[in-house]
Amino acid sequence: MVAKAVEERRVSLETAHPGWCVGLSRTGVMWVATRRRTLSGRELRAGLVQSVIEDSADALAERLAEQDDAELRAGIVR
Repeated sequence: MVAKAVEERRVSLETAHPGWCVGLSRTGVMWVATRRRTLSGRELRAGLVQSVIEDSADALAERLAEQDDAELRAGIVR
C-alpha cells in the first residue's frame, strides 16, 4: 500500500512539473528530481539547477515550484 502511495505522489509531481523526472533514492529515503534536458550556461547563471534532492515529497514539490518561478523570472520558455 505504501508503494502505491509513493508511486501516486511521484506521478503527481511529474504531472505538475513535466520537465522533471522524479523518483526516490535507492534507499527510499530521499526524493530526487532531475531535469529531462541539459541546462544552458545562461539558465544555470539564472539560478536553475539540473537536479534537486530533498528528504520529503512536499519539500521536493516546494523546490520544483521555486525552479518554475526562477524560469519565469529568467524569461525561459519551456
